[in-house]
Amino acid sequence: MLRGSKIVAGVALLLLFLTVSFGFGYHVGSQQAEKRMIKMLAESPTLGLVQEAIDIIEENFYQEVSLKKLIPGAVKGTIEALDDPYSHYMNKSVYGEFQEESSGSFSGVGIEIDIVEGQLTVISPLENTPAHRAGLKPGDKIVQIDGKSTKGISREKAVSLIRGEEGTTVILKIVREGEDKPLEFRLIREKIKYPNVITKMLDKDLGYLRIHFFYGDTSSDVKEALDKLKKDGAKGIILDLRSNPGGLLVEAIQSASLFIESGPIVIEKYRDGEEKVHGATGDADEKIPLVVLINKGSASASEIMAGAIQDKKRGKLVGEKTFGKGCVQSVEMLSDGSAIVITVAAYYTPNGKEVHKKGITPDFLIKSVNDEANKIDEQLEKAKEVLKEMIYSSSSSNSSSKE
Repeated sequence: MLRGSKIVAGVALLLLFLTVSFGFGYHVGSQQAEKRMIKMLAESPTLGLVQEAIDIIEENFYQEVSLKKLIPGAVKGTIEALDDPYSHYMNKSVYGEFQEESSGSFSGVGIEIDIVEGQLTVISPLENTPAHRAGLKPGDKIVQIDGKSTKGISREKAVSLIRGEEGTTVILKIVREGEDKPLEFRLIREKIKYPNVITKMLDKDLGYLRIHFFYGDTSSDVKEALDKLKKDGAKGIILDLRSNPGGLLVEAIQSASLFIESGPIVIEKYRDGEEKVHGATGDADEKIPLVVLINKGSASASEIMAGAIQDKKRGKLVGEKTFGKGCVQSVEMLSDGSAIVITVAAYYTPNGKEVHKKGITPDFLIKSVNDEANKIDEQLEKAKEVLKEMIYSSSSSNSSSKE
């Protein structure tokens, strides 16, 4: 290998590492800058080891290898060395899919997945999607995709395998708690479009509001939905966060602020000991009774909202303990159009309760066992019961105060 190509490799590698460190693309603007970077590379024992490895590969590997392949691999390996299932590298193609998903539309089967304890796991199926209709559940372990083992697979690789052209088929083999044998699901991909927020009236005076994700304009949609439900005569609200895998922190805070008038919503804690408190933004209706539905598919941003409502005694939680993803990720785009998702902080409820790996425990524990024959949603029925008691109690209190 020529010395000149070694220098180019070193500069390129250092640029990638600087990009990872600072979260933005960095370009050499002069020969002096190049010389400084080469000197930094030479003086850095850690980066020097990586350069040594690249030299050995380029001089000895039995096939030609492009730096375009080696350097992204080095970045990916760096992120994987963090041993954090929520930090990962996305190549340009996967990052494009991530942006598409964040916009609320993509082609696939409709499941939120992640790596949990080293195993590809279903966080939640999206309502009225191929995965949901087929019966996939939160906590299902995906052990094979189209006959190939998922052992050691990254989240981004799994996403790229499960998604695909509309009308094509993907076969998932699932291990489910309580089942003796793996289950196989043959799913036909389709265009996934989901309304972020849906509403309806229950029993004439109970308003039902469901949030699927915290993306885009979720908080604006929630405010609009709340106003409509109250105009329709709702005396209380059932907020359904079941199987909501999370999304944008700011949208969770703003949505929670529609119910909580003042005080902290969530506390972020950083590695240097710094704490950042995100408070309510105001304009909340704290008078209308509120019950929140949660389950083990409720994660991240939905846990922030549920935890704040519980800590502030703003409403009652019904359902199952939540997933327990109490960490905040930042998406940083790299200079080549790829990106890294990196965990930057842990979050805690207003009362300082840790959420990560612990979850939020409901006030009323109701297992997620629906009566399919009679179409009975036991958790929803309990939420209606609790909400009616709250409405009655509130009405009685108001009547007593007037007398």
